[in-house]
Amino acid sequence: MANLAVGDQLGELKILGAIGEHQFRAAHVTRPLRAIVTIGSAENWRDSAIRFLRASRLVEALDHPGIARVLDHGVLPDRRPWLACEVPSGMLLKDVIVRRAMPVVEVIALVRDVADVLAYAHARGAHHQALSLHAIVLATGARAFPLVVADWGMGEDDGGAFAAPEGARGDGRADIYALGTIAYRAVAGHFPQDGARDLRNAPAALASLIARMLDPDPEARPSAADVRGAALALIATIVDSPEPEDGDDVARATPRFAMPKWTPSPDVPITSEVSSTVAGEIAVKPEKPEKLPE
Repeated sequence: MANLAVGDQLGELKILGAIGEHQFRAAHVTRPLRAIVTIGSAENWRDSAIRFLRASRLVEALDHPGIARVLDHGVLPDRRPWLACEVPSGMLLKDVIVRRAMPVVEVIALVRDVADVLAYAHARGAHHQALSLHAIVLATGARAFPLVVADWGMGEDDGGAFAAPEGARGDGRADIYALGTIAYRAVAGHFPQDGARDLRNAPAALASLIARMLDPDPEARPSAADVRGAALALIATIVDSPEPEDGDDVARATPRFAMPKWTPSPDVPITSEVSSTVAGEIAVKPEKPEKLPE
C-alpha cells in the first residue's frame, strides 16, 4: 500500500481514501473537481515515470467526454511518480458490480458506452491497455456522458483476469477482450475460467456478442465500433419489445428504460434498502464487497 493517508495533499489535490493498492480518491482543494490518483512502483520508479508521462500525453491528445483528463502529476519524496485523472462524481464499476446485480439492459448500456469511448480512441490510434472494473467510473448527477474511462496507457505485462491471451496489441483487440471480460462478469456474476462460458442469464444476442469479444483469436473479435453498433441494436430491441409472455423469464427481468440507473456516489451514504438516485432507485442494500482482480 502506498504511504498516503486521508487528508494528505498532492499538489492541489487532497486524498479522500484508498480504492486499490496503488490508487486513491482525491478532491481538488479549491475547485469542484474529483480525481483518481495512481501511484507508481517504488522498485521500478523510472519505468513508472516513463509510463505515466506517456499516459499523460496520450490522454491530452484525446477529446471525448467519456475519457478522464489528466489533472496533475508529480513525484513523491521517495521518487515514486503519481498521476491524477479527473473523474465525475460517481462510483467505480467494481464497487457497483459487487453490491448488486446489473439488469441485462444496464450491462448492454455499459458495453455500448465503453465501446463508444474505445471506438473514438482506436480510430485515433490510441489504446487503453489496462481496461478493468477499476478503470471505469459510472457518473451520477448531471453528466455529459454516462461513464468515464480512466487509466489510459497504464497497462503492465500482467493484466490479470482482463488480459487478452495474446497480450497487449497495437490495434485495440486486447481492449475488446477486456470489455468482454467485464460484460461477462456483469452477466454471470463471476469471471470466465479456462474457456468455460456460462451466459444462460443473458439474451442469446448478448451472449453471442460477449463470446465474440472473448474469442481467443484476436482477429475474430469485433472492432469497438462493431461492438457499439451491436449494443445499440440490442438496446433498441429490448426497449421497443412488447410485453413478455408467461414463461419469458429473461424478458420479464429486463427493465424498460434506455439509460442505466447507476448506483449513487460513494460520498452519499446509503441508509435504506431503497435509496433515491438522480435517474431512479436501487432496490438492493449494499453487501460486503468481494475482492476483485486488479
